[in-house]
Amino acid sequence: MKRRASELSASFLIVTSILVLFAHAGELSGSGGLKAGQSNYPTSLETSDNLTLAQTLQSISQGVDWTQAVYAGMVFDNKTTADLEALIDGYAASADWLDVLQWSAISEKLGVERQNAIEAALDGLPMIGPLPWTINYSGVSYFGVEQKFALLGYFYAEKYGYRLDKWNMTSAYVFFKKAIEDTGHPVLFVDSNGGTWTISYGPRYYDESASTVMCFLIFYEMGIANALDDALQWWNWINNNLWYQGTHYEYALNRPDYECEAGFFAKTIANLKYYVSDLGNWSRVLTDLQNRFLADGWNSPQWLGRSGTAYVVVHDYPTNAETRLINTIGAWTSLLGLYGALDSSSENTVQNLLEGQSGLDPAWKLLMNATADLYDNTTGKFKWASDSLFTSDEATAYALTLMFFMGIVPKTATLAFPLEDYTNDDMYDIDPELFNINLENASIRVSVVTGGQLEFIYGTSPVMCDFPSSGVYELAFSSDWNSLLSVSKIDNLPNDTRFLFDAPGLVNVQVAKIMTHRSMVGQWLTFPVDVTTVENQGSDPVTFNVTLYANSTVVEMQTVTLEGGGSTTVFFVWNTSGFPMGGYTISAYAGPVPGETNTADNNLTGGTLVVGMPGDLNGDGVVNILDAIIFSNAFLSTPSSPNWNPDADLNGDDVVNVLDAIIFSGYFMAASP
Repeated sequence: MKRRASELSASFLIVTSILVLFAHAGELSGSGGLKAGQSNYPTSLETSDNLTLAQTLQSISQGVDWTQAVYAGMVFDNKTTADLEALIDGYAASADWLDVLQWSAISEKLGVERQNAIEAALDGLPMIGPLPWTINYSGVSYFGVEQKFALLGYFYAEKYGYRLDKWNMTSAYVFFKKAIEDTGHPVLFVDSNGGTWTISYGPRYYDESASTVMCFLIFYEMGIANALDDALQWWNWINNNLWYQGTHYEYALNRPDYECEAGFFAKTIANLKYYVSDLGNWSRVLTDLQNRFLADGWNSPQWLGRSGTAYVVVHDYPTNAETRLINTIGAWTSLLGLYGALDSSSENTVQNLLEGQSGLDPAWKLLMNATADLYDNTTGKFKWASDSLFTSDEATAYALTLMFFMGIVPKTATLAFPLEDYTNDDMYDIDPELFNINLENASIRVSVVTGGQLEFIYGTSPVMCDFPSSGVYELAFSSDWNSLLSVSKIDNLPNDTRFLFDAPGLVNVQVAKIMTHRSMVGQWLTFPVDVTTVENQGSDPVTFNVTLYANSTVVEMQTVTLEGGGSTTVFFVWNTSGFPMGGYTISAYAGPVPGETNTADNNLTGGTLVVGMPGDLNGDGVVNILDAIIFSNAFLSTPSSPNWNPDADLNGDDVVNVLDAIIFSGYFMAASP
């Protein structure tokens, strides 16, 4: 029997090895190793189909058990708020008090609030001193800062006037504050005696540090005014201890690796910025995102796996190449939600990664690539991490949700992700009332915090759509998703919701268009010469100056006030009396607005205008019979006339008539000096 068992074991190893070789044959064949400057990018899926994104979503979603992912099911029109209510009630029935509070926090923005279940949780959840219990670790009971949603128990106790003897917010805040200050740095766990625990190589920039900041912010939101100062104190600690050489926030104290939580970290700090519009070091958050994900496209460090890019977020570059789905969701929702705050180069990279660049597949298809190691072609499902043994319906549902967003390519608009951070790795800022896809009807709901343009890549041909202002829009596509049948704004963004790109200071004004109506203007005359379209790509009303320049000389400055997502046309008047004859480059500059981080689009250069002798319509330096012929051909014309010549409209009143003829005759036979 021993010999037989040994033979079976050897046979098993041989068969297993053969299967592994087949599974990785595409990676091994002809690779010869990766050379410097060489890309290991595969250009297509290892599946046999060439499905569009819409077809892929349809195919995979049919195999999902949406009861395992109710929230994602709402994004795909497979579940409703009634299912969320039943989910929370089910957790209460099984005495799963933490999940009652967690899903109550997630669902609050959707108007879901199960008071009976919440009150049962307030009764049933154990306390760690005055703090709620959230985790047992190594035989000790703790409150964990990552389970920050549990702090909302104090909010509900106050709201319902229920169990205030147990849920004393002030006592909890004082206890928590003292525990952190006594430790001297952010922590992961707090015990019933005020003792704390931090991972051995910590504190980490997200798990301990950002989560500690968010706990204080939640106390502040619930009415503890001093807690905002505490949040700022530990934000300053992060910047003094974890900002690494001007490039990124390091994984942990004295560990400069790129760790996977950057997307969620950005959302946490955006919450702080909402309350502190001039938050110090906010620009570092944007720099961190850009260096991790965008500086070198798919070869940026947070995408890099064992043998080059993984196309998805890796756990810890360069130490741990495990790929992670949830952090890929966090990365993309932050990049899309903060798109308008990125510099123009980073915006272009976001577009390139989503659309596909240099012969590569688009990001949604690369998510399914063998290199990412998250999708199983056999089962047609995803897993949460490459080191996970099994796929799941839940992971698949949220991967499909991510792919839905990967089909939306921002051009000049920014998507509306609610600003929240109540759970660890909070991916529930994807609001199903703001974003929704119905695959059967070929329709989507999309919400933008700024007016502008989006591109949709669900079919074989990209579809562009302009959104005139912020709001919630319904879009109907043709059955092949290659054309847009209708677009309608169904609502404004909810007034009681703050957005990732809606925090004070996350503002962006832009000069979008300059139109010069003519090629030349007459010296010594005063007339309208330029029209400039300016946009407020933020969500709050802003007042700013728009200045028109001829070369570097100010022509005129006007003050403009715009609502969030609004735009306007500014009409300028140029008195050319003090300008020597010659060519002038026309440009306009808007702002800047206090707190604005993206100023690259504040300036726009238009065309060139020539200041010359009035009536010199052919630009030869003299007003003569040749100019009279040009003038007569345009006589009595307006901008809608086929013979309209704006240069002949010498006084700029949009009609060539006797008034212009008087000016023309006054300069007849005159020559430029």
